[in-house]
Amino acid sequence: MPKRAASATRREEIIKAAIRCLARKGYAGVTLRTLASEAGLNQGLLHYHFRTDAVTAKRAILRAALEAVLAKLEGLRPNEKTAGDAQAELRGLIQRLLELDHDTRLALLQFLSAIRQDRDIGRMTADAYHNLRKAIEGIIVRGIARHLSCDVNPGESSFIILGLVEGVALQRTLDPGAMNSAQACQICLNVITGYLARPARVRARSAVSANPRKRGTPDPGTAGKIGDTRPPTRLIPRKSSRQSAFREEAQDF
Repeated sequence: MPKRAASATRREEIIKAAIRCLARKGYAGVTLRTLASEAGLNQGLLHYHFRTDAVTAKRAILRAALEAVLAKLEGLRPNEKTAGDAQAELRGLIQRLLELDHDTRLALLQFLSAIRQDRDIGRMTADAYHNLRKAIEGIIVRGIARHLSCDVNPGESSFIILGLVEGVALQRTLDPGAMNSAQACQICLNVITGYLARPARVRARSAVSANPRKRGTPDPGTAGKIGDTRPPTRLIPRKSSRQSAFREEAQDF
């Protein structure tokens, strides 16, 4: 193996070792000694492969580990160039987020805990999650075009959806035996389906309550008749064909 290729391979092994150390020992527990031990190298080789001195080696290695974790996270996004079925895209993205490997998920949590110590960590992580939200936003826009969702704000919806899925992923990380990824994915899909369908139901209720008649006022059909104090008849709006179709299609999510 050429020397340059061997060096790149060894560097990749060190980054993977750093991710494992983060998952097991936490951000504060990572030292050059633990990194070297996990990678099966002496500390001098850590400096060599990352072109650093003893003072900056740990920071450089952890920065490379963060870049690897975030690259894996962003790699879960669907390919916009080959985008097709919005429902399948959303289902696939949710499943991939929930199935992110345990060490990567724990390492990500450790980096999130260090945001106040290192602003660059916060900036880089925020950028990665922003890109994920933009991917979800694109899926929602394509769903709206197919009438699978109505009158939702794609940006706000992507924020809520990603928050839901990442929250469930966190719970599975902390308690892996609580439910498997298939169960978690289906629960997320059910909640998201209800959320995307909600605006249509709210509109129907709002149409009734926009101009409510006071209790005891004459019914329009008997207006002008003396002594008529019957409460008004409640008006039930008819479901539009578009709302019905939307609710049926939304169940496919």
